[in-house]
Amino acid sequence: LPFAADFGGVVPTEIQNMSITETDLSFNGDGVKDSAVLSFKLTGNVTTNYIEIWDILNPDGGYYEDGYIGYLLAGNSLAAGSYSLDIKGMYQPWGGSGLANIPDGLYTIDFSALSTTGPVGDYVGPIVVKTTKPEITGAVTDGVASGQITDKYIDYNAVLAQYGLSYNLNDKLTASYVVTENGEAAEEVPFNLNEDGSYLFDLSTLNEQSHNIVTVFVQDAAGNIGQQVIFESDSLPTDPE
Repeated sequence: LPFAADFGGVVPTEIQNMSITETDLSFNGDGVKDSAVLSFKLTGNVTTNYIEIWDILNPDGGYYEDGYIGYLLAGNSLAAGSYSLDIKGMYQPWGGSGLANIPDGLYTIDFSALSTTGPVGDYVGPIVVKTTKPEITGAVTDGVASGQITDKYIDYNAVLAQYGLSYNLNDKLTASYVVTENGEAAEEVPFNLNEDGSYLFDLSTLNEQSHNIVTVFVQDAAGNIGQQVIFESDSLPTDPE
């Protein structure tokens, strides 16, 4: 024969197209980033299977000291096919006695299973769960506003940098300010943050004869909004003669 082929090989079972609709979640019931859908496809049947939450911030933590805080789904078998799972903020902690709220943190969501051809696994992430608002400090001196944002997205970015997964902070924290002059608010003006959360923007055009209030707003990617008045002038509007 010119060639011989072996068709007796077994194709390994795989998980394909694992994805999640949101990677920034708040689970605080405000209707913004309160849920996500996890999707994947199995090319073959599996037996024992888990969809677990792994804590990037504490890789040796959890009940079993392997970083897994608990699971979203666990089963003894799962047939080949396409699946989706709604994630609405509840999970089963390892070592716990019932469902609990997923705590704020930095995670991956991992699928692991056994099949006749070997282990099957994949993950999505990093995923931020966050219900806290950005904290804002600042002041205006000589026509320049400066200050600092304190937020978990800044802390998490430093951790993710160790894995080569850091992000542009301005993709996660959207900052703006509004000048209210004599009780009338002007349009919101966006500005960029530095990667450490500090900021600087020009306010040299403020009318010193008016009563001015400068308010800074920061909205994070999970839908939490912080705001802070960083300046209020002493001048009151002068009545026209």
